Formats: sequence, structure tokens, C-alpha cells
Amino acid sequence: MSRTPQRQELWHLDGRHDIVVASIRLEVAHLRNRMRQGVVIDLKFLRALRQVSRIEGVSTLVLFGIAMPLKYFAGMPRAVTVVGSIHGALFVGLVAMFVVAVGRVPISLRVALTGMLAAVFPFGPFWFDRHLAEAAMESPKETDTIETNGRL
Repeated sequence: MSRTPQRQELWHLDGRHDIVVASIRLEVAHLRNRMRQGVVIDLKFLRALRQVSRIEGVSTLVLFGIAMPLKYFAGMPRAVTVVGSIHGALFVGLVAMFVVAVGRVPISLRVALTGMLAAVFPFGPFWFDRHLAEAAMESPKETDTIETNGRL
């Protein structure tokens, strides 16, 4: 069964306009629709979620790229214990933030699960963050929430 990619137009709050092929952007398209409906989006929490996601992604890379080689090639198992504990705490915190974001940002459960799944893989959080940032159209930093009242 052959599926042709769907094209989608993305309008950003800063006036940019993109036409993209369907991907994870379709998963978070509901956020754009909710903004059109005048739903208040908690961008401060969304920025915090994205920041924790990036930090967790870096901790994954440090664990796999530094701590594990130190354990197996330099005989320093303590490196994995320390970095692994930090990474585990960050991962649990990220999962908790995704659960909270379903009601607070709001994002769909499907988007939250995709973000959690992306966090399992190296570079996954960075990939997911890029798509979430494009689809969420973050507003300027001076606003914590945005109410669009259908203006997009």
C-alpha cells in the first residue's frame, strides 16, 4: 500500500509561513487549532518542557558517549553510576512533565507519548524538540501565556 505524503501549511505567529510534508508536525497540529479557538497556551511551561528535554538528551549522550566508555575501557564503573543516576532522574522528570503538559500546555496524549518515546533514543529529544518548536510557534519570551482569540 503506497501512501502519498500530505502537505500542510504552517502559519507562525511572527508571520512566517511554511508548507511541509506530513510528519510529527501533524501530531502537534492540534496545538495550532486550539490556538485558533482562543485556548490559552502556557508557553512558559512549554519552554520549560523543551529545556528539560534538551538537558535529558545531553545526559543521554554523556551516559553513552563518556560514562559507558569510561566504565568498559578505563575500568571506572562509578562514572556510569553517577551519570546514570542523574540521567534516570532527568528522564523520570521529563516523563512527569509530559504528563502535566497534556493538561497544562495543552498537548495531546499522542504528542506526549511521542516525546517520551523520543527521549529513549540518543538524539531523539533534539529531533522531537525541533518539530515541537516549529509546530508550537513559540511567541516572544516576554509572554508567559498567549490567547489568540482565533487570530492566526
